[in-house]
Amino acid sequence: MHVFYVFLKGEAMQPSQSKINTDKPKTELFEFQNWEVYRKCLLLTKETFEIAKELSRYQDAKLSDLLKRASTSVVLNLAQGVSCYSLRDKSNFWRIAKGSLFECVAILDVVEVVSDAEFKTSKDLKEDMQSIGRMLSGLLRWAEKQNKG
Repeated sequence: MHVFYVFLKGEAMQPSQSKINTDKPKTELFEFQNWEVYRKCLLLTKETFEIAKELSRYQDAKLSDLLKRASTSVVLNLAQGVSCYSLRDKSNFWRIAKGSLFECVAILDVVEVVSDAEFKTSKDLKEDMQSIGRMLSGLLRWAEKQNKG
């Protein structure tokens, strides 16, 4: 389980320990809730909400809101894609989820550049977003292969 740090005003802010265990056994009602990528997306959303809360104290609340919306979109579009019957529809939602993930990365980059407070996205958070991106790319490749096969 990752703990992400955000640096504001030269001090590390440690978010509370997440209650989302990415190593938990398969026990959820919906199969996609057991997917590692889904659990990682939930953890990302939790962490970005904590970052957004801190950002709203130092920045324009619009950036904070954009970060919350983008991170929520990753989880929601991943789940919605699972519910689709056609691989084309699944892929469309998963592409949107990946785009929203990239939007999170870009928002955090913008915050680092324009922030009045010292803000630096932790290496762990960046690595986790990169990992989620690879997993979403894997889902898209799987759907493409299934569509051709």
